[in-house]
Amino acid sequence: MKNHRHDAGFTLIQALISACLAMMFFSLVYFQAQVVSRLERRSTSLARALGVAINTMEELKLEDNLLTGSVEKEEKGFNVFTQVEEFSSSLYRLKVVVKNGNEEILSLQTLRRK
Repeated sequence: MKNHRHDAGFTLIQALISACLAMMFFSLVYFQAQVVSRLERRSTSLARALGVAINTMEELKLEDNLLTGSVEKEEKGFNVFTQVEEFSSSLYRLKVVVKNGNEEILSLQTLRRK
């Protein structure tokens, strides 16, 4: 003959273990969703910054009267630093740095004929 008193206790332990496993599973899913969201924001920001840097670099390369020196401007929510310096007697070195606040997101450099 079965004793129902012991079965009820075992069922309660099973329910507690199942609840703990379900909570661990849901917390893992929540953590993964947060990581994916953070990575998506970062990649979107990087893509936007790359577009700004490329456009700025192309503007510098097409400018007729290029002056040496540094310029800072704000474009599409980013701080864009451009630097033009003489690399040789026939070349300029162009550098574009894109920052978001104090964090440098990316930097592009190229050479251009005078």
